[in-house]
Amino acid sequence: MLAHNWQIEAAMLYREAPAFRLAELRAGVNAALSRYRLTFRTAAVSDDRVVLSNDVVELVITRVAHPLAPQRFSNALKARFARVRPNDYAGPLAAHAHAILIEARVAPDVAQDVPAETRIVIAHAAVTAVQALAWPDLIHWTQSDTLFLPDEVPPTEGIGFPAMLVTRPEIMAAGSDARGRRKFAVTAGLAEHWFGKPVTVAATAHPLPEVLAVIDFCILRHLGGDNLLAENGVIALSERTEVVIRHLGPDDRFADGRIELSFRNRAQERPAPGPVPFMPQAIPPGAQPVRLADFRKPRQRLN
Repeated sequence: MLAHNWQIEAAMLYREAPAFRLAELRAGVNAALSRYRLTFRTAAVSDDRVVLSNDVVELVITRVAHPLAPQRFSNALKARFARVRPNDYAGPLAAHAHAILIEARVAPDVAQDVPAETRIVIAHAAVTAVQALAWPDLIHWTQSDTLFLPDEVPPTEGIGFPAMLVTRPEIMAAGSDARGRRKFAVTAGLAEHWFGKPVTVAATAHPLPEVLAVIDFCILRHLGGDNLLAENGVIALSERTEVVIRHLGPDDRFADGRIELSFRNRAQERPAPGPVPFMPQAIPPGAQPVRLADFRKPRQRLN
């Protein structure tokens, strides 16, 4: 289950002071959330802070006229995921002098749990609303402790849940394949909150953007009620490529076991007839192959 007590926050960093009034944000937030029939009203507003509320969730947006403390971002900057991407995160971080802080929190006096998914969607809508008014130089998504350039953050249109923001991939070099292509393995940090176990990707030379896209796609399908990773199986990505799902037992690193994804060529020899370890019904019969580009464009910048 998703961690309900996660703090859902984002820090949007700027070299120059963003030139807009916080009161302008409500229309953009409501437009981004209209597909969910969520509407926010202005509960409080000042020159440097606005609180939007729908009486269940409060969206607090704060303007900060000074650099944020560097230690706030130290783990995100040191993460392997930041180092393997061909983007400069350290430069905009060091150069920023202003920030917009966004927090989606449960409103006071609300007794019931508000799923973190709901607050993630609301915070993402606020980030895109701010971007529409003042393009930032860098964004820090606190829940996954990950840095993004603004064009790596997906728009709200057609994306639904922003799965690419909420995992923390750990990328590990794993040699080369027979064709000399670099191989890597992945641990999808935080994915256990959806699937009950850590999710890893066996060493592969498959393009990293598509590997990450498959993990995001599985989260989206899970939130839609279809857990592709519930048992051993195979996901057909295309006519040439498929992903094998295996549930593995405990080991020294994963005390509760893990779910391993392995990319392979569909022309590869299959197991002999008999008990089949990988059930091909991991996706419904007749389902179309996953079209990664339809929902994973922001991570296409990865190498």
